[in-house]
Amino acid sequence: MGAEWSAWSWIDWTLCVEPAGLLGAVRAEWTSLAPTPPPLNLQPNTGWVYTTVPTIAFTDDTPVIHDATLLGVPVRIRATPSEFTWTWGDGTSTSTADAGNPYPDYSLSHTYLYREGEVDVALETTWSGDYSVNGGPWIDITGTIRTHTGPVTIEVLDPQSRLVDCDLNNNCNIGAG
Repeated sequence: MGAEWSAWSWIDWTLCVEPAGLLGAVRAEWTSLAPTPPPLNLQPNTGWVYTTVPTIAFTDDTPVIHDATLLGVPVRIRATPSEFTWTWGDGTSTSTADAGNPYPDYSLSHTYLYREGEVDVALETTWSGDYSVNGGPWIDITGTIRTHTGPVTIEVLDPQSRLVDCDLNNNCNIGAG
């Protein structure tokens, strides 16, 4: 004798996702991702710098994790800063993988040479990505995304020394020759 059959009932929902479909969803999520741009830090932090004296620059290179559910599957996308392009406002720029450090252990600086006036300093960060499906291993994502920080306006001062003829009471002869 056979077992008795009952009416159909819902036991569990299972979704079969093709890897190519999930990869397409990850790529779409990656290209729409907008991580918060890292800060643009300058030292000295006075709003002005001197020519011929290094201006120290640094930012944060901490990866950003984005959690998403794509096609019903939990996915983590990690955006990691991979390149920093500093535009100094004097017609030059520096591209580096180094996020820099504050004084006294600084590793990134820029020296303005004999230029007076205001300059706008800006930072473009290039992010590389990878993703993890349901807690699995990290897999690289093809392509990068970019964010922009700034600009920050600073004044470049060019102090110049001048020889003057002064006595100990600060009485000076200027222009006497």
